[in-house]
Amino acid sequence: MDTYLGDDSLEKLRALGDRMEDNNSPFHIAWIPRYVNPPEGIDNSLLDNRNMKNAHFLFTLDYLISKGGNIGLHGYTHQYEEEESIVGSEFWEKYNLSRREQRERVEKAIESAQYLNLPYKFFETPHYRANVRFQQLLEQYFDFVYEPSIALLNNKPAFSPFEGKTMFVPAPLGYVKDDNVGEMIGEIEKLKGEDFFSFYYHPGKEFKYITLESEKDGYPYYRYEEGKGVIAVINKLKSIGAEVVSLDSIKAKALEKEK
Repeated sequence: MDTYLGDDSLEKLRALGDRMEDNNSPFHIAWIPRYVNPPEGIDNSLLDNRNMKNAHFLFTLDYLISKGGNIGLHGYTHQYEEEESIVGSEFWEKYNLSRREQRERVEKAIESAQYLNLPYKFFETPHYRANVRFQQLLEQYFDFVYEPSIALLNNKPAFSPFEGKTMFVPAPLGYVKDDNVGEMIGEIEKLKGEDFFSFYYHPGKEFKYITLESEKDGYPYYRYEEGKGVIAVINKLKSIGAEVVSLDSIKAKALEKEK
């Protein structure tokens, strides 16, 4: 949990937001409202635990929004029973959650965002472990679900085949494994003929490219290594003519095509 709650980590997250804005690259943040680690006795709900660490985290989310970030709900706890958040899942079919239990978790995630005045844009199921029935439930709450539609089985943004309002947005490039951005850049080369290149990236991977320093008077600043990490991937996308856009832009273009 401290990966994203430490002062240095949060400052580096804000530096990443600066760099994304400098690159004119809107981005999306998959946020887990409640971190739970039962074996360690940790339950950190931002609604219940009002402390400086959580306040600093919320300030950083607000800062990232100001830099072009769009907040999404990545489950409620991203875990089930004795699992640790982030490592575990939440809505996996094998857990046999009832419809009521699924709905309660989704609504608690929404309640957290609304209480904290965080303008959530989408939902993303932890590890994409959802079934069609759960995705249909999500359509009752969200205009965007950032994962492939199981009913459509495609790798491009598309409106739900059921009620037609919710847009499902997949990430066909997957995620950067370990620190190997070169592998993803290679995948971009293979997909040159495609017109959608969404991917996801754990921001902690970027921290080693950011060095926090201070002036003689103590004023803080940072140094950011050029052309590394997520910026290298974005530069590659732009080099082949891809445009980095927000979910709203994707939806607007899809609606325009339908006219």
